[in-house]
Amino acid sequence: MKRDVRILSQLYLLSMKKSTLKEKFGKIFIAQLRALTIKFDTYKKRANYSMHKHLRYMSNMIDELKDVGHDLTNE
Repeated sequence: MKRDVRILSQLYLLSMKKSTLKEKFGKIFIAQLRALTIKFDTYKKRANYSMHKHLRYMSNMIDELKDVGHDLTNE
């Protein structure tokens, strides 16, 4: 539970940083884009997550990547 809260708070902070950078500079830096991409690529469903929660989490990560202009491909 503590790990989930920590991860969700990190996601929130990352999204806040992303929004702030995008508003301030009009773009997002490569390092933030790489971090989001790696996070998406390495994410695995946790045993204690329901499929609904897992899909919602994945959907949020996809939306974050789309927000910064990164299109996902089948690589």
